[in-house]
Amino acid sequence: MHQITIKAINGYEMNLPGDTCADFTRHGEACWQIPEMIGTGIFKQIEFRSGFYLFIADYQVKQHCEWDIVFNRSGFGIEFCVSGQMQGRYTGMDLSVLLREGHSPLCYFPCLSVTGEDIKDTRRFSFSIIIEPKVFNTLVGGDCKHFPMAFRSIVDGTREYSYYQPGEITPEILSTLESILRCPLTGPTRRLFLESRILDLIARRLQQLDECSNTYPDDGGITLSDVEKIHQAASLLAKNMKNPPTLFNLARSVGISHAKMNRGFHQVFDTTVFGYLRKIRLQQAKQLLENHQMNVTEAAFGVGYNSLSSFSRAFFKQFGKNPHRFIRNRFAGRLTNSKPSS
Repeated sequence: MHQITIKAINGYEMNLPGDTCADFTRHGEACWQIPEMIGTGIFKQIEFRSGFYLFIADYQVKQHCEWDIVFNRSGFGIEFCVSGQMQGRYTGMDLSVLLREGHSPLCYFPCLSVTGEDIKDTRRFSFSIIIEPKVFNTLVGGDCKHFPMAFRSIVDGTREYSYYQPGEITPEILSTLESILRCPLTGPTRRLFLESRILDLIARRLQQLDECSNTYPDDGGITLSDVEKIHQAASLLAKNMKNPPTLFNLARSVGISHAKMNRGFHQVFDTTVFGYLRKIRLQQAKQLLENHQMNVTEAAFGVGYNSLSSFSRAFFKQFGKNPHRFIRNRFAGRLTNSKPSS
């Protein structure tokens, strides 16, 4: 089971499920309305069987909100971001994710939590499928040979670690998502219809994983050619730091597998792809502030941050000062240096 906590900037807190009763429940479906003090919209959960359910979020917040999801059991997750964006961090993985419209990550989490932020006045509309390992094994029938080695070893139970693989919402996937929303059926037949559509989504998303495995077979080494491709990927991130490509597209654009790109960034830059992107964004923002080219808000959004609080926390972690204090200290230093000596 999972626990979702939403925290608004004014201190209001909402827990799902738990101390917040659903506004609507029927045939395995539960729906919660977003309180007016936070925004408008709904959360919906549909449980098809034990360990297999769909979660739909369709809302817009009036103020900055943070949320936490705690998973008490290990499980596979597939996200489909139809509109909006959110920034999240997977505790237990060195991974910070910016989820945008059209993104569809597939992940595995061994009892970890996810922390994220929603952007004010931006509609977030997403579908999340959560599947426990035993259910997932039943769905794929134990046939994992076409999957990448890292994913295969999780499915067959030989290894237990966190896994994240980016993906995209294809026109076929979008059509299936729309059919879920338009379902005219009620009662048990509705659940059968919805489960068939969810299985279709899982199959299409796993097909992307299969195609990725066929295009980039698993291997463990990083060659000199791979190092050149890692530097190419780093250059692409630097040129597009405000609107960076997805991990899937970045790896594909330089002709390397997603797994090898992650290993390569660790070996070449001693950090993850997202860690490298964060570093160059903050370095660029620091330079903009030092040269008085932008104020804090302009610098934050200018390098690709969508949340001023996230930027301030990252800046403090990187440089030991929040950006406003950094500007004041720089300005004070310039005044001191400009005073004539007596």
